[in-house]
Amino acid sequence: MQQINPAKIITSLIAREREDEALQMFDALGIDTPEGYMSVLNLLGERGDDLRLLKLARRGAAQFPAHAEIHEHCVKALLREGDARGAAEAAEAFMHSSGNQGLWALWAESLLRAHEFEWAGTVLNQYMPQNPFNAGAWIVTARLLWLHPIPETRNVLSGLIQEIRESPIEYGIDQGHMCFAAGLIHEALGDLDAAWDAFKKGNEIHHAVEMAEGDEEGRLAQSIQDHISAQWIKENSLEIGRSPRPVFILGSPASGLAELYTAATADQSMGRVGEPRMFERDLHRLCGPSHEEGYGEALSRLTRDDMSSLRQRYLEVNRDRIAGATSFVDGLGTNIRHAGVLKAMFPDAVFLRATTARPQETVDLFRMPLDPRAHRSASDLEAIQGYLAAHDALSAHWSNVMGGDFAVVEGPKRKAVEAHVSGWRAAGQGGTLSSAAFDWPAPRGSVRKRYLELAGLNA
Repeated sequence: MQQINPAKIITSLIAREREDEALQMFDALGIDTPEGYMSVLNLLGERGDDLRLLKLARRGAAQFPAHAEIHEHCVKALLREGDARGAAEAAEAFMHSSGNQGLWALWAESLLRAHEFEWAGTVLNQYMPQNPFNAGAWIVTARLLWLHPIPETRNVLSGLIQEIRESPIEYGIDQGHMCFAAGLIHEALGDLDAAWDAFKKGNEIHHAVEMAEGDEEGRLAQSIQDHISAQWIKENSLEIGRSPRPVFILGSPASGLAELYTAATADQSMGRVGEPRMFERDLHRLCGPSHEEGYGEALSRLTRDDMSSLRQRYLEVNRDRIAGATSFVDGLGTNIRHAGVLKAMFPDAVFLRATTARPQETVDLFRMPLDPRAHRSASDLEAIQGYLAAHDALSAHWSNVMGGDFAVVEGPKRKAVEAHVSGWRAAGQGGTLSSAAFDWPAPRGSVRKRYLELAGLNA
């Protein structure tokens, strides 16, 4: 008789979208195999359940000290939690104890985030020659040279350009990210026209990898406005006071989203749930992908029972982060598409959308190495402008629907939070929320001015 393998059963349950059963089985049996760990760690990562993931990854790393992927989960979770020094120590310890060099780029990234600039440079100099086609490491190198240009910066750029020419076409996303790294190094050298051309090439590569249809965001926004009204929210709303009060922080990766999240979580009595991706996954399971036709109508078919189930799952996944809190902060910027559903789930919720001058936000998004699979519209200037215009339309709609519970924030962040969140009191520096592409540095004022000229967005 063939022996039953619980790890394979867990993997099968996850593949059939029976995720909760898989997690319950793992908790009950404690499947101590690398396969069991990886199945559950990948699931927790997709759901954004980082506290649970970190605890489990640490346990798995101790049990399987030579398993690179388990350790990688641990290091990445520490980075998302804002513990860069702990991530660097974990990556270094794994490499030294196992003899496996696979986490060197993450080690360098962690050191950079911990402001250990010279040490990060030492790691890159040691490992890059043997691993020249590593997009993540080139991004770290570009950020490091942007902060501290050295006499050899132009030679480093020449090497990167050569790697881009020789990189296999099937690695399109990585090749695109290497173009963004080249753009940032050009920018550090003051070659702004060349930098803009490099960012443009990176966007063209990403656009070919995952090309959104024209005006996709506009059609999505209109579909949502047509079907999610104040009356719909009222008819489907759950009871007030059955959970902590949420504050949802919305916006693009270049809008000041991270700063607004940090300001909101400066009240240390509030829970901090980061970017809980599981909510979007649950909605897509019920309604289909958001870029498909009729998404707004699909959302409108959700019932109060659906709202109750969605809220229960949301609170369960984030239970450790909001335990004992009377309010919590969610920083998933794309929630602007689902604000009406969230308002029905949490009738006392407050929504704050970070924004800045549209031309500035457009060029900042254009030069940012976003993953095209996650940000389908951030691929060229026209698409980015359509993306922002669609979100402006949604903002106006939610403001009309929700009144003072929805606010656009431009300018001082703490004052805005204090004005719109009752009982909020600053008591610290706030939490961390990583911005896109390893905290990509914002262009300086004079640099942005030239980019605006190159983009034809001066008016």
